[in-house]
Order: sequence, then C-alpha cells, then structure tokens
Amino acid sequence: MEEIRNGVAVRKAIDVTGIVQGVGFRPFVYRLAHDCNLTGFIANTPSGVTIEIQGGDASVENFARLFAEPGERDPAPDIDFLIRTGGEQRLSNCPLWEIAYTELYFTPCLWPDFTAADLDAALQDFYTRERRFGRIPAVFA
Repeated sequence: MEEIRNGVAVRKAIDVTGIVQGVGFRPFVYRLAHDCNLTGFIANTPSGVTIEIQGGDASVENFARLFAEPGERDPAPDIDFLIRTGGEQRLSNCPLWEIAYTELYFTPCLWPDFTAADLDAALQDFYTRERRFGRIPAVFA
C-alpha cells in the first residue's frame, strides 16, 4: 500500500489480488468508500485491481483495513442470522462455510419494501430458535 499525506487528506492505493471481478465488487467498493466519506477510483491490474482512495486519515485506515491481507486484519465475526428477501429460498454468492451455524430466515417481502416491522418479525423468529451450533437436540442424545 502506498500512502501520500497532503495536509489533512490522506491518499492511499490498495492492491487487491485474486478473483475480484465479481458482478457486485465495484458497486460494493464505491458504496463502502461513500459510507466512509472517501473519494476514489478502481483500476484493473494484471493481478486484480487497485483501489485508490482519498479522505480523512481515520476513514482511509478503516477502509484499508477491510481490504488487508487475511493475516493482517481481524477475522470477521461469524454470521448469526441471515435474512433473504424476495421469496427466494437460495443463497446466491454466499460460501456455505461462512454460514455453517447461521440461522436462515426467508421472507416473500421484497428488499425495498422491507420495513422495521418486518425486521422485528424476523428477529422474533430468531429469538424463538434453539441454537445448537452443530450439536444434536437433547431429545436424541
């Protein structure tokens, strides 16, 4: 990573290697940069992409940490609850090993129409579940 300090703003180039050309990668990066109050661009490289961002020091560091090499960043927490909207009962682009003990909730409600009341209903369903994390129920033991 190359870092150039210019007064208050920080500019950093982050090289991301591997398969990063998925359909949602660029919108994800731009949205994440926007949420961190950063500006920047993505350029294709022979080994992947380079993401160049500029903004406040703390925002740049937070953003860069998300794209750090696996040994250089904190592991992401396990996913406890996944809500799938739109009536589909499948998980697209979601590696199964990352959701091994995740509770799944499927709803016919489309995402733009998903309200706080829908979230409350999903959470109430989640709280009624017996989470066993791979163990068998006591009835069968």
